[in-house]
Amino acid sequence: SVIITQILAGTSFEVTEIALNGNKYGSPEYEISQESVDNPKTEGGASGEMILDKNAEVTVTNSLKQILQVKKMWIGESSNPAVEIYVGLYQNNLPVPDKYEKLTTPNWTAQFEGIDGSGYSVKELRLITEGEDAEFIIDGKSYIGINEGDSITIDDNKYEVDYEGPIQDPDIDNQLNCTIKNIQSWQIVKR
Repeated sequence: SVIITQILAGTSFEVTEIALNGNKYGSPEYEISQESVDNPKTEGGASGEMILDKNAEVTVTNSLKQILQVKKMWIGESSNPAVEIYVGLYQNNLPVPDKYEKLTTPNWTAQFEGIDGSGYSVKELRLITEGEDAEFIIDGKSYIGINEGDSITIDDNKYEVDYEGPIQDPDIDNQLNCTIKNIQSWQIVKR
């Protein structure tokens, strides 16, 4: 909290946050107690003019950006660790340009950081086939997301793809967790 007192009526003021870590925090939101200033403005900062016998009250609110943790599980025979598996980030079922990660062994995990807003999900990616439009270009190759229940063949093994999440991590306030399951087609899985 910052308190500045004994400012003359009619004095203009402006409050902005500087040196905000944009990778960690979303854009600050500004709020001014309406009855405390004349000509209040809150776009890109807070400003106004002091009213006689009133104390201007400005609140600046920062929100942490989310981390989206992705983990892949193999049910049945797992794939060769040398296989490259990518996941793409989607918002409201649309691909977020250039937001993809490679899942790494031995844990088959990846993380998207600095997620601001809501409606995010992930999909495992596969190379496009003829007639499909690329959603992601990775190292000059065109990829598209695999929908829930669709299959992918990796190392001559056919897997059905199943997604869980994102769900709030119970221990980390700003982390969402997603699980991608590759279920070998001969496996029976209780859901």
